[in-house]
Amino acid sequence: MSSELLVFIVCIVLVIASFINLLIKYSKKKNLLKPILSVAVCFFLCYLSYGLFVDSCEMNKNTVPVKKTVDIKKQAESRGSSRERTLKNRLAYLADIPEIEWFEIESNYVYLGFNKRPDDLYAVVPAAALHGNKAIDFGVHVWAVGSA
Repeated sequence: MSSELLVFIVCIVLVIASFINLLIKYSKKKNLLKPILSVAVCFFLCYLSYGLFVDSCEMNKNTVPVKKTVDIKKQAESRGSSRERTLKNRLAYLADIPEIEWFEIESNYVYLGFNKRPDDLYAVVPAAALHGNKAIDFGVHVWAVGSA
């Protein structure tokens, strides 16, 4: 049983119980404003819970399970985020540095693969981080990886 249905049933039971209790309690008195207002509030709460119940039932009806037959890695590579595309365009100059064998971008992380340790390693890595940060206006982490 769904939680929405349970809430709806509890609200209906509470409305009926409070209505019967108030009728018994105030039947001898002439002031019926208080029981009428309390029953109206209970009915309003039932109406809201019923609306939530109907909406959730329609959402569950329209939900269709999706088959995940697409290779997630290929899909991510082909699509890529806009940050990754911006970083790739901005850091394209890294391909012109002879010591850099490859570079890979994942989200806001940049991995630089060196075939030999360049003399200006401590200038290349911070420069790539600053260029990337300016390009996407978000922190960029640059990791230098050497070949084994």
